[in-house]
Amino acid sequence: PAHPPPGPGPVAGGCLAGFAFGTVPAATLAALARAGRLRLTPWRMLFLEGAASLPDLPGLIGDAADPMLRVHACAGAPFCLQAHRPTRALARRLAPLLPEGAVLHVSGCDKHCARPPRADVTLTATPEGYMPCDPARLPAAWLPLIAETS
Repeated sequence: PAHPPPGPGPVAGGCLAGFAFGTVPAATLAALARAGRLRLTPWRMLFLEGAASLPDLPGLIGDAADPMLRVHACAGAPFCLQAHRPTRALARRLAPLLPEGAVLHVSGCDKHCARPPRADVTLTATPEGYMPCDPARLPAAWLPLIAETS
């Protein structure tokens, strides 16, 4: 059986750094490059060779329990012409409310870019607002946040 991918934080030979949506802010990337040798990984993380810990930098996720690692969102509006609405701001607002182990996917249109292999809750942006793909799986506590974002 396949091994689960490692999470961010200390590992043999250095540290893995995660990033929300797989996006690294330029200033954070530059600071990491100054801190040591970087390697790309197949897990949407960077490996900082020889590091005992990760620096505290904007956008860097160093905790494997961070719910942002279980949130997937396409670029959304205004960065994608197909998207009806922004995606990442809503995804960030919902991340702290995710049940333990649950995966969230927020899509700006019905193409569902950035879709993970499994998502417990998927929200799709439409001209009218954000619609859950399976309303029965949508936590009721999320409804006010989704409504005020729509």
